[in-house]
Amino acid sequence: MEAWRSRHFKSRYLPMVRAFSAVPELLRALREHGLKISIASSAKKEKLEVYLRIAETSGLIDEIVSSEDVSESKPARMSSMWRSSACMSRRRTRLAIHHTTRSLPASSG
Repeated sequence: MEAWRSRHFKSRYLPMVRAFSAVPELLRALREHGLKISIASSAKKEKLEVYLRIAETSGLIDEIVSSEDVSESKPARMSSMWRSSACMSRRRTRLAIHHTTRSLPASSG
């Protein structure tokens, strides 16, 4: 069933997915202000790369962490992703944008 849903989504809906047009501009502006950009997602690496390509983020992201890069399950996985991220492990100002209905634990820095 999972394989069928994946094929169905890729063939029928994925071609309609569009990114917000301001995403690359926003990431460039953040980088110009010295921020490092990390993406942490519960998606598998292959799927995440597709979405990042659609969003035209090539060369704008410093680190990508997918569900395949961590061993804990969600929601603990997301917390683990942010803590294990090289960009997040440095004590710098952080901006976390996430799409989950559960809150990420507060991070220091």
